Amino acid sequence: RAMEPEPVEECVQSTLAALYPPFEATAPTLLSQVFEVLERTYQHDAVRYTLDFLIPAKHILARIQSEACAQYSGFVFCHEGWPLCLREKVLVQLGSLPWQRLCPGDFYLQVVPHRECAPRLVLKCLSPEGRGVQELPVPPDSFPFLFTVEWLNGINKERRAGRLERCLLADGEKVLSLPWPELVYPQFVHKDGFIVGQHCPVDLAPEVLGARSPGDGRHSGGENRESEGEYVHLLEVSPTLHQGPGIPKPCGAQVQTMPTRKGHHKNRSRRHRAWLHHKSG
Repeated sequence: RAMEPEPVEECVQSTLAALYPPFEATAPTLLSQVFEVLERTYQHDAVRYTLDFLIPAKHILARIQSEACAQYSGFVFCHEGWPLCLREKVLVQLGSLPWQRLCPGDFYLQVVPHRECAPRLVLKCLSPEGRGVQELPVPPDSFPFLFTVEWLNGINKERRAGRLERCLLADGEKVLSLPWPELVYPQFVHKDGFIVGQHCPVDLAPEVLGARSPGDGRHSGGENRESEGEYVHLLEVSPTLHQGPGIPKPCGAQVQTMPTRKGHHKNRSRRHRAWLHHKSG
């Protein structure tokens, strides 16, 4: 029995919203990529796109997200969609980026349709001759350490061409290139020099916590925090924190301990409706 347009539309939007929050920021980029794959691969068949691509892709992305976030459970992320996105900047793509935006040393991650098989995650970079795109499969057994410096070092050891160093992120029509080490650690919410989270002892000196690089446990100095841009967000919290979702959120921001997959408002994206009927006539 064919799915009705409304449930298909709701399924697509709720899936994207759960994986790439905040959806109001990522929607322009993601829906553009949806249209591209829907048109080129599925000939505008939204039901087939949803069943054959998006739902299997959801499981891939959810596992990547879960594996990357597991070691940081209990801390409050500045970007609740990490590692799939950094607010409006999409890091794991659902559609192709213009290959002309790839420079030597650049790459990006994408979930791609795979003929008659299930979708898969691939790394895309310039081909050795520099006139097209090379596609390298990323096997599921590498997902637990995908967002690490060591993972990219392993890729580079097997390459005969130049080293890959920078990852492309999509933001609407813009494509940004950032060094991989800047993307593999999440940024945490700070308050008065402390990382906000249940695993953070309140008796540690602010200078100790405030100088730590996200995730690596080493001292990085104040200049690094300054260079990382919008790093510190202030929250009004009590000294004892037990559950992330209970932490009050700052005005105008959505910050959670772990990227959520439930509880999205049904009416949140009415302004994005009718996208499935984009090509009418």
